[in-house]
Amino acid sequence: DSDSVFLSDNNTAIVAHRGSTTTLHCQVHKDSQYGVITWARLAEGNRPYTVLTIGDTKYISDERFAIEKPIRHDNWNLRIRNVELDDGGMYECQATTHPPQSIFVQLRVVAAYAEIVGTKDKVFNSGSRLQLICVLTLATSKPDYIFWYHNDRMINFDTNRGISVQEDESGSTLTMINVSVSDSGNYSCQPRDMRPDSVVVTILSERQAPDA
Repeated sequence: DSDSVFLSDNNTAIVAHRGSTTTLHCQVHKDSQYGVITWARLAEGNRPYTVLTIGDTKYISDERFAIEKPIRHDNWNLRIRNVELDDGGMYECQATTHPPQSIFVQLRVVAAYAEIVGTKDKVFNSGSRLQLICVLTLATSKPDYIFWYHNDRMINFDTNRGISVQEDESGSTLTMINVSVSDSGNYSCQPRDMRPDSVVVTILSERQAPDA
């Protein structure tokens, strides 16, 4: 529609993981007579149609919703912080043209989780190298941090114990060199805002280790 005041596409779909920050885009032509921009959430099930923002004024008390700053007169993106599963649904960005024009954005929220590769019980020989790989599943963005715990202690920075942690887009890898019996215990991978995962590690003492 060449008469549309909107630059952003209509009927877009966005996937966000629970706990992340997501942005619903609503850009208008700078010189168009778009009037006032309103964001609303469409009625669904028992939930009524809910106006969220009118211009740069917020109409709900939920602090997680806001028009993205800095406000530019052609950019009226809605930012949602710490997204919850309940935030999923259809959102409408409306301009007070005559007649009013709208674009719609479908938000789907998924619960991302960590998974340590392999079996839940791992056995290593004393003096060997231990490596645990933690993969993030359904993550739509990289979490602020991924912490590794040995029992109750966060060990990412215990380099004096021969520990190194490597992060990449898919998750985090924990490497320990020259492990000893005291390194046995529960190891967990805990990314921010995602379900953690844990494994039990047993380190055999040299006299328990089978002959090579």
